[in-house]
Amino acid sequence: MAGLVGYSLVDFIELEDEREESLVGIEKEKEEVTNIVKENITLPVKVGDTILTGRFKNKKVVVKNIGKDE
Repeated sequence: MAGLVGYSLVDFIELEDEREESLVGIEKEKEEVTNIVKENITLPVKVGDTILTGRFKNKKVVVKNIGKDE
């Protein structure tokens, strides 16, 4: 019946094997990417400086601290 309307039956056992292989590949790529990005980023800004922020860079904000987010 499924073949008449254009569908085909899928063997789910093969899909599980392919899923496991793809997950292993994703983990390897994730490790490579996290090891690549390790560099210093320097900005000419100090605590207490006033910078312009916002969509149109028209709002003055005083820098309270400089840190790194996730």
